[in-house]
Amino acid sequence: MVTWQRLSKEAAARTAAAWENMDRESYERLKDHWTSTGPTDLNPFYSDLRKSIVDLNTESKKNVKDYSAKNRYPADLFFGIHLYKLLNDCGMRPCDASDDDIWRYLQVKVVPDLINDRWKPNNEEKRINNERMWEHSRRIWLKILWWYIELSLQNNSLEDTEKILKNNSSDDISQLIERAGNGYRIGLYRAIMKQYGETPHQGSTLLRRVLKLNIVRCATVEPQLSSEKTEEYVAELFEYCRDNDEPKQ
Repeated sequence: MVTWQRLSKEAAARTAAAWENMDRESYERLKDHWTSTGPTDLNPFYSDLRKSIVDLNTESKKNVKDYSAKNRYPADLFFGIHLYKLLNDCGMRPCDASDDDIWRYLQVKVVPDLINDRWKPNNEEKRINNERMWEHSRRIWLKILWWYIELSLQNNSLEDTEKILKNNSSDDISQLIERAGNGYRIGLYRAIMKQYGETPHQGSTLLRRVLKLNIVRCATVEPQLSSEKTEEYVAELFEYCRDNDEPKQ
């Protein structure tokens, strides 16, 4: 069984600050080193894991004809599904995936170059997108990809899962992860994503509206303990959101 390495939020902040404070030449050498040989001081497991993740990232881009800022979802979905399988094969479980320190170690110590390449800083004067690299729990990139697949998983089949997710967008990933309410009801969210995948929605705000309504209703009702089956509860959410204005929180 893998012993996952951890990096605290404070330690990640110190590392990111050190990168920001490097002179330009030193930082460029560091980036070149990441690309050529990878970060130093990784044990054999993490060295192998890094290589696998880097290869997945490269393959994900090859599978997209137009990999641009407006068309990254197909690559993100391919990468997310295969990352999910890779990490699960290494022993990743929901209890591990709930630990931000495990993800911070992966992102800051193992594949910082990949995260920085995918998420450029919003501020041109900054080198690191701290929010996506280590700072914001629900925006740590590898973490949200893993949970996107976990919360959408159908019949324990990644093939079935990919089918219901293929017409989604990058915004749908953020909506699902960031609108968890007081915690993930995994069976409920899988039913929501199944219904969403079977409902015409391209370019719509339907998922956002459904998730917001679900949070409102879960404040007073526990769907899985109600007289309605989960599927019936989810169908009613979608029906309401098609016929009414966006719910307020």
